[in-house]
Amino acid sequence: MKSSPTLVDLLRDRSEPQWLVSDGGVTVNVRDPREPFAALDDLMVVVEALCPAWPPRDPFGPMPDLRL
Repeated sequence: MKSSPTLVDLLRDRSEPQWLVSDGGVTVNVRDPREPFAALDDLMVVVEALCPAWPPRDPFGPMPDLRL
């Protein structure tokens, strides 16, 4: 016994397929009316509070010449 419908059952129930496209009528409301940089600054304050110091990591190794 299968509890999940199959693709054939899902397509049979619809009169016409509904395609998801970029202009398909889906609207996304911005929840934060503040300036984006102010919201980013607030987010970075939280990140600094959770992790005040960078974790230690190994150096990249010997690099005698770093010219571009």
